[in-house]
Amino acid sequence: MINPLKNAGFFQKLIQQSQQLDKQLENEEVSINENGVEIVMTANQKVKMVKVDGIEEPRLAEVFNKILQETKMVAAQRYMQLAQSQGE
Repeated sequence: MINPLKNAGFFQKLIQQSQQLDKQLENEEVSINENGVEIVMTANQKVKMVKVDGIEEPRLAEVFNKILQETKMVAAQRYMQLAQSQGE
């Protein structure tokens, strides 16, 4: 007989590790400064700051964060479609 709870502990541990990793990635920053444009992002792809020619542009950071979120949603949908087609 198959025990549906057999892997529950494994998945719970995996979720906890994933949450811990997300917190670590929030605290790691990556920055680039080229051609008068400086961008600082967290390692989990959240734009913290955008400067153009030394002037901070918070609206650009907001827009970048919105588009990044939208692309993540599109990618998640595609992965779900792929998983569903593999199960058929």
